[in-house]
Amino acid sequence: MNISELLARQARKFPAKTAVIDGETELSYAEVDRMVNRLASSLARLGVGRGDKVALYMPNTKEFVVSYFAVLRLGAVVVPINARLTAASIFTQRKWKMCCGRIQRSPMSP
Repeated sequence: MNISELLARQARKFPAKTAVIDGETELSYAEVDRMVNRLASSLARLGVGRGDKVALYMPNTKEFVVSYFAVLRLGAVVVPINARLTAASIFTQRKWKMCCGRIQRSPMSP
């Protein structure tokens, strides 16, 4: 069992309870679980699967939470990248280059 399965279980047990608060936005366990399922499906269609490394380059927001759980739901590995790093320093990091996929909040060019 991974942590993403715990989220799914909480969504079944307490669907209306608040799971994530991001500023003025509150998301229930059921909402987060649905968002995670949608993103996981999209990532799977793009070829992300068990054991693949996916970089997450974004601040601690609701999007980070959904992305984190979606990657784990596929059995892939989350590689968090500090959102305060500059694009130049990120692209020189070995862990960034080893990832099969990247999820970021805003577009960057290499």
